[in-house]
Amino acid sequence: MKNIDKKMAEAAKSILGGRPMFEHQRLACAALLAGRHVLLVSPTGSGKSLCYQLPTLLSGKPTLVVSPLIALMDDQEEKTRSLGLSVGRLHSGVDLAKQWWTVGSWINGTLRILYTSPERLCDDRLRHSLGQRPPGLIVIDEAHCISTWGHRFRPAYRRLGETLNAFAKTPTLAMTASARPAVRQDILQTLKLDDPLSIVVPFSFPRLRLSTVEAYRPEERLVFIAALASSPGRLPMVVFCLTKKQCQSTASFLAQSGHSVTTYHAGMTVQDRAKVATTFRGATRAVLVATSAYEMGIDKADIRTVVHSGLPTSLESYTQGIGRAGRDGADAVAVLLYSERDLDILDAVAGHTPEVDGSPCTHAAAAKDIYDYASTRSCRLAALNGHFFGPLHPEAHVQCGHCDTCQNRRPERALPTAVALRKWRSRVARERSLPAFAVLTDREIRRLCTICPKTEADLEGIDGVRRSVLKEYGSNIIAALWHPGQAGNGSAGDAERSLHYEPRGSDP
Repeated sequence: MKNIDKKMAEAAKSILGGRPMFEHQRLACAALLAGRHVLLVSPTGSGKSLCYQLPTLLSGKPTLVVSPLIALMDDQEEKTRSLGLSVGRLHSGVDLAKQWWTVGSWINGTLRILYTSPERLCDDRLRHSLGQRPPGLIVIDEAHCISTWGHRFRPAYRRLGETLNAFAKTPTLAMTASARPAVRQDILQTLKLDDPLSIVVPFSFPRLRLSTVEAYRPEERLVFIAALASSPGRLPMVVFCLTKKQCQSTASFLAQSGHSVTTYHAGMTVQDRAKVATTFRGATRAVLVATSAYEMGIDKADIRTVVHSGLPTSLESYTQGIGRAGRDGADAVAVLLYSERDLDILDAVAGHTPEVDGSPCTHAAAAKDIYDYASTRSCRLAALNGHFFGPLHPEAHVQCGHCDTCQNRRPERALPTAVALRKWRSRVARERSLPAFAVLTDREIRRLCTICPKTEADLEGIDGVRRSVLKEYGSNIIAALWHPGQAGNGSAGDAERSLHYEPRGSDP
């Protein structure tokens, strides 16, 4: 064991530049070099790639990496090639001649690492070619895709246990950034890994501030995102949207607001996505508006802000997204915009997703989990670790100290419309020497922001707001809801203050 540790430490110097390996890296590499299977659950940015790069360097045997996204394969290839390893890719973005050349390079021994998709491995001819020079290590990246219970179920991933059956004795590294206990168990059973070493590393995010903001109307979210993008130090920024349509409308609004913005979604061609990814990787003051296709994508180290413009499909999806921020170790922020209406949207999206293998639909449970996280008053880091790791780790319930709830802040104060209503309420209360709640209560404000009436006539059918209030202040309420800019709201300063937060206390 000491001899292995010494060799790993020496090899790690060429990859890490002198920085010592993390403990989870050391444990994973040692187990794989000893011929053992490993399941590694470790946050985005924690150096999971080293756990197969280093064994490949030391063993002299080829490594097969199964990856779900073309952009991810291309990015990994570029980074791995910089270590002096010969690398190849097999996916639809590579022309046929180059694919045959890559297969030949694998067979003749010149290729050290091959990246491919699980769908490609379903090809009998490819598996036969791989068998002519069997891999010394198999890597399943984004292994949560294997599980029916995971948030990115892929049928070809589900079949990997059978597809790779010929290499059942080959040390296998299954790795992902997040996986609940049920997902981890499903991964191990599906891959049929015998006596694996399971390594689970809780989330940390020491330089990432997590916050959530209730935002009821799409227009309100657009104003907030544009204002945030205009704040000093908030670029580069990634904005995640649930659908292609939301992605395009958000990008259009930001472009009209004067921001340099590009889009990234599954409706684009492989070539266009690759071009966008390359351009954004080198940008310093740009906004990328993307669907969840980017969550497992490019490793751009200097992203300062990640915004989810609505509830994502699950906490798994959410953690993949926020893992894009601050990978260079500098301060970053992650903002989740949400409302109860998002639950209906998630339900509609789930309605187009069929059940698989008779498995029970878990969309509703996943939506409830992400909504509970968004609306919690406890530490957000502790909430994430509690969801994924529970009591298995003492670190799982440690308070981060710098999220919005740990700093005793109220995230809903960042709402453009809610802020406008509160400012108006404060002014009226002062002018009439009334307590603020006598003009409009917090519950009434939330109700108005949920319904978003457009005219005074719309106010008449609203329950939960006093009739006397609607009768006396109806026109003022409509103005605050639909013309927040006239109320001095929606500025970059307002959005940035929402991330620095305001002390919790009685409303003005």
